[in-house]
Amino acid sequence: MKRRRLASVGMTGLGFWLGTARALTIICLLELLMRPAGQSVWRSAVVEQVWKLNCDTMTNGVDVYINYLRRKVDVGFEMPLIRTVRGVGYQIWGGVAGV
Repeated sequence: MKRRRLASVGMTGLGFWLGTARALTIICLLELLMRPAGQSVWRSAVVEQVWKLNCDTMTNGVDVYINYLRRKVDVGFEMPLIRTVRGVGYQIWGGVAGV
């Protein structure tokens, strides 16, 4: 049986099915971006904390998973909630509620 984890953006629920490695990675990425509300998370911190690696060799992998997350989180909103901070990493913009 697949379990489901729910996060919400405003009043919109985001369902994540916990049956795949990709889904679990996306959830870890979302949790990491939400912890320092309104602050940027360095790309290197994403690689270290989500993939448990100590190098920046997954540059494309980070971009791919940020894109997966954006497709889940930014749907139906005028302004994107996940922003790229040039030269730094990523940030969740605005009031995002609970994982």
